This record gives sequence, C-alpha cells and structure tokens, in this order.
Amino acid sequence: MSLLNNIVGPHVHGVLALGFGPFSFPSQASAFARGTFSYCIPAEAGLNASFRLVFGPQTGPAHTQCTELIPKVNGPFYAVNNCSEIGPEKWIVDTVQVYTSLPSGTYKAVVAPLDKWMSRFGRRVSPGMFSPLKYCYSVKSELHSWPKLDFVFGDGKVFKPVGPGVVVGLKSGVKCLGFVRSSDVLPVIGTIMQGNHWIQFRTGKSPKWCFAEANCTR
Repeated sequence: MSLLNNIVGPHVHGVLALGFGPFSFPSQASAFARGTFSYCIPAEAGLNASFRLVFGPQTGPAHTQCTELIPKVNGPFYAVNNCSEIGPEKWIVDTVQVYTSLPSGTYKAVVAPLDKWMSRFGRRVSPGMFSPLKYCYSVKSELHSWPKLDFVFGDGKVFKPVGPGVVVGLKSGVKCLGFVRSSDVLPVIGTIMQGNHWIQFRTGKSPKWCFAEANCTR
C-alpha cells in the first residue's frame, strides 16, 4: 500500500476501478450491478465532497436525460459525443478527476467569456502555488447569479452544470473557474462539473450516460 499512500494519502484503503473493462468493479460485480452505477455529488462541497455510490439499476428523477455513452475511449474511459461548436467530437466523462480539463484551444474558448463574466464581481487573484486553477477572483459576497454553460451532445441532449460546478469556491473570498488546461487531446468533464446532478453510467449492451439536476445533500 506504500505506493497508494504516496498517491492519495494514508487514510485511503484502496482504489475502486469504475472504468470500462473486465477488471473494473461494475464488470466484476455484474451479477448484482448489471453494469450500472450512479452517484450524486454536492457541488458546493468542492474537494471535500462525500457522496453515495450506488451499484445496480436505479430509477432517477422524472426529468432524467440519457445520451449515448462510448466505452473504451483512450483506454478504459467513457466518452460522450459533443455537438457544440467548441472542442473535439468526443469528450470524456470521468468518475475520478475533480476539475474539468480542456485542451489548449478549447480551454481558451471556454474560459474567455466566463472570465469576462466573473470580472464584474471581483478582481483576478492568484489561487496559490499548488492549485491547478488559474482564473480566480476575489469575491467578497456570495454570488446570486452564475454564468451559463451548456454541454450539447450528439443526440440533442443538453447537460447544464449548476453555478457552483462552473465557479468553484477555492477558499474564503476566492472563487475560481473550475477548468484546467491540459495537454491531452480530449477534454474531460470532471466530477465537480457534474455536481448537484444525479448521474448514472449504464455500461451494458446499450451504454448510456444519464443525468438530472438533483439535491445531492440529502
């Protein structure tokens, strides 16, 4: 466990593999999980979020939408078809990565209008030496409105992140755009961006990624 401790810390006792493949937990536990798992992460909790991970078929909210899930993209990862004008045709949806990472061109196209929007509320500040986030602002009061961001998928389904998923609280009085620049070819939708949504991965014969805005603090 020494290598694991070096990566994630001494209080973690193991890693649960959720990716596509014969050795992932959903595959190994197919007798009861049937290739399906779901979760609901409180966006406001940021890096300190705790949540339930449920294996097996589960009925989501009435307004749930599902889009095609593409397995085995870049190895064990899942992807969705992107139909927006920004970014490549496929975006990875991750269950581990916290922040949403974007290739350089996509990163610039996404953060430029969001930076302009956030500049109305506070001046740019440094997030600190160890933070991967670069666009941070000194915000003295709570935000009562949020920038809008839509992910439009190939089948017309639209995922709308909630405000605290797009603009994350880094520390008291500092809020940051929840995106990091990446050298990878494909963008990755991180877990905070999925916050305050009921999320379900269906990895069976007709793979789907399902989502619905929900109260994840219950």
